[in-house]
Amino acid sequence: MQTRSLLGDALFEHGRVLVEAALRGETATYERTLPGRIGADAKHFLVHLIPDIEAGDVQGLYMLAHDITAHKEAERRMIESETFLQRVEQVSGVGGFMIDLASGAQRWTHQCYRIHDLEDGCAPAHDGITGHLSVRGSSRTMP
Repeated sequence: MQTRSLLGDALFEHGRVLVEAALRGETATYERTLPGRIGADAKHFLVHLIPDIEAGDVQGLYMLAHDITAHKEAERRMIESETFLQRVEQVSGVGGFMIDLASGAQRWTHQCYRIHDLEDGCAPAHDGITGHLSVRGSSRTMP
């Protein structure tokens, strides 16, 4: 079986362009999703094409392919979870935040910014946060 018929025209052409670039001495890195066989899930790969250069001449190339399927699945679940959290916060009128006490770093949810009439990413400094978190600090009521 020929590589083109195995990969399909589009995937073969994309790969050919990257191989040609590596054979010109350029490193190429890309992600590729390959469909699973019947009944199997797709697989996700991070691929590096690295030219093998000796005395200034390209002799060939190395291809390193890393299976990143678990990472991609975890990323998909995280996005799903964040989307669900945003919906729950919006419906309930509740926001959330985290503060790293050692560094003072904060992470606020979109709803928490909205409750306190702040633009996303504009959390108050650590010493000014108490005015936003106390019951008396906000006169806004949620529906």
